[in-house]
Amino acid sequence: MNALSPELMATHTSGRARVALLVDGENLGDRHAGPLIIQAAKHGAVTVKRVYGDAARLPRWDAAPGYRLIHAGRGKNAADLLLCIEALALVHDRLADVIVLASNDGDFSHIASHLRERGIPVYGMGEATAPENWRKSCTGFVELKAAPGPTQTSAPKPAHVLPANLPEAALLKDVENLLRDSASGGALPLTKIGQELKGRLKTTGHASWGKFLSAHSDRFRLDKSTPGGSVRLL
Repeated sequence: MNALSPELMATHTSGRARVALLVDGENLGDRHAGPLIIQAAKHGAVTVKRVYGDAARLPRWDAAPGYRLIHAGRGKNAADLLLCIEALALVHDRLADVIVLASNDGDFSHIASHLRERGIPVYGMGEATAPENWRKSCTGFVELKAAPGPTQTSAPKPAHVLPANLPEAALLKDVENLLRDSASGGALPLTKIGQELKGRLKTTGHASWGKFLSAHSDRFRLDKSTPGGSVRLL
């Protein structure tokens, strides 16, 4: 029989459930690092705290106290796949009794349903943009409150240069204002953007809101994991 580590031995003797906190670092910002641990600890002893993503893009998560950053590479969905594999491994190896998974990505509903069918509680956490199928697939779901900004000091971003196309420049400012004023912490579905700024897109020459916002990736981040997609300010 393999000897248990002192940390796991203490957990077993205390009778508390062992909780694995797994975070989609490419989908959630490090400003949630503290609240995630607080929420996860409500379900037992948090013995695993991991963040998944391209390490080169997640320097703030790498510095978040208590977390272990798992580099997943740069491939499409690499972080999601690795997170799911390690969630299954933790349960199979009996290193976790409860999985707490933090993301806004609805695709994690599959791993949540799979684990719950096998008697493993799965608690989800995410922002207001988290889709309904992801929320309902979990044993319980906590919506994270919008935070004022990153937890660490970062160098100021260079001022954005307004494009020469004046209608496009005006539309950019209107989109930014919509996102800043939203109740969901700077994120909105693309359908909402289209409703609020109806008829404005055709003045820019772009065929869709997705293409327009992708052309300004220095300002916005698109999330295509939800139906219709959503966008947030960088």
